[in-house]
Amino acid sequence: MLCVWFNSVPMSIALLVGSLYGALFAVILWYTTRNCQENRFLAALLIVVALQLLLYIIGDAGVYDKFPWLSYLPCSSKGRLGGIFSGGR
Repeated sequence: MLCVWFNSVPMSIALLVGSLYGALFAVILWYTTRNCQENRFLAALLIVVALQLLLYIIGDAGVYDKFPWLSYLPCSSKGRLGGIFSGGR
């Protein structure tokens, strides 16, 4: 099933592993008890970076060719980073 989605592209698989590792590290940081506010800020940034990598993963794997309607999704990362830096205020 993995080869169907990623067409055995090594770069897509490497980016997927990096994105999953970043998401796992973000979850670990979110639930630590020391430096709670700083760790949650870093976890939110890691999740944003992992989501940005997801766009490159599906673009490199040819998913846009199989599902052309995905190219119309709004995927700007500038809006995600603004909410994190403002502190949600």
